[in-house]
Amino acid sequence: MLSLFLLRGKDRDELSKIIAPYVSHERFSKLRRHRHHLFFNRHEHLIHTASLCLRLAKLFRADVETCVLAGLLHDFHETRVKGYEHGLESARNARKVGLRNLHAISIIEAHMFPLGFGKVSVPKTREFAVLKIADALAAVTEVAYGALHSVAVRSIAHSRIRFEETRDILVRISREIERLERSAEGAFEEVLETAKSAVGTAVNTAVETATTVTAIGKIRKT
Repeated sequence: MLSLFLLRGKDRDELSKIIAPYVSHERFSKLRRHRHHLFFNRHEHLIHTASLCLRLAKLFRADVETCVLAGLLHDFHETRVKGYEHGLESARNARKVGLRNLHAISIIEAHMFPLGFGKVSVPKTREFAVLKIADALAAVTEVAYGALHSVAVRSIAHSRIRFEETRDILVRISREIERLERSAEGAFEEVLETAKSAVGTAVNTAVETATTVTAIGKIRKT
């Protein structure tokens, strides 16, 4: 899983302790089936957001547990609703798996602000601000990472295709050179045999001519 915000030592242990009762729930695990921000699933997005919430809560001196729980469960639903209603659905589901932190629940309900303005009470707290920032950072980073990863994969695939095409061309050229070499060798052997035959014929003719001339000379002397 991509880690958007590296947690080490005490921070990692603290995060694990806060989220353990919820991430172990079967319903939370099912969120892996739901695509989120193009290249991730909802389970990953919630873990990323919770991690960011922990660090930002400490940075802004907000309540760490409230921020982490709100980050972990703000998209705890199995619908495709994009409006403020999915915050209400997530809050209901959070209660069903045991969330009792009322501040975190109110943040989850209103996390799509300004969507739902006038219909949902918006907490004017540092914890609410932390979730808004963490959720936005997680979304931007996930989309950017996914896009870059997709481009890289396509680039590698394209390079592999080009390599294979170049390799095939070189193989064909090599085979053609071998064919031409064999053809040239055959032609050379044929020319050589023809030359040998011609030389042999010429020698035989010369011998026969010399023999004839010698015979004629002997006849004249007699």
